[in-house]
Amino acid sequence: MLKRKLLTLACAVGILASGACFNTWGPPTPPLAPRIKSSGVHSIDVEVANLSQSQHIDPSTLARLVAESVNAYSRDTKVKAHARSNAGTEDTVLTITILDESAAHDPSRVLPSNMLPWSIDVSLSATLKQKDGQVLWQEKEDHYRVPSWSKAVDTTYPWKDPSVSYSLSFDVIRRMLFAELQGS
Repeated sequence: MLKRKLLTLACAVGILASGACFNTWGPPTPPLAPRIKSSGVHSIDVEVANLSQSQHIDPSTLARLVAESVNAYSRDTKVKAHARSNAGTEDTVLTITILDESAAHDPSRVLPSNMLPWSIDVSLSATLKQKDGQVLWQEKEDHYRVPSWSKAVDTTYPWKDPSVSYSLSFDVIRRMLFAELQGS
């Protein structure tokens, strides 16, 4: 009986020591890009403008989603963002300018449930600057591709799907904060 209790206790200690009881069940947050980390950024003011001819993506919605994307990592990164709510109080300003946006689908490919794959292409420029004007991160006319699926063939549908702006916001943030998809 004593052997079983000791074995049970040893197993419990092993589980606790390995962190299995406190796993967040998500992938670990990658380290901040060296330039962002060394600059001491703690807060970001997000501004978005849409200069594309089609004007599909709403700038205020994208600004809010970008701020939410930054805040989703804030526990690990210690960086918070606001979509122009406290103008002038943040350490840095992230300015995003949408230059072009288009949607295309491949009618030859049909996914389960007759879903059509869409490809949302967005060209944008983005700059993260400190209050003193120092550029911490910048992309000029960079290309983003966001997948979407729909039963509709109408090209206006993908722009109604909220996951498009949501995915775009996370892609921008991963590139900026963690230097993903590019060199740091």
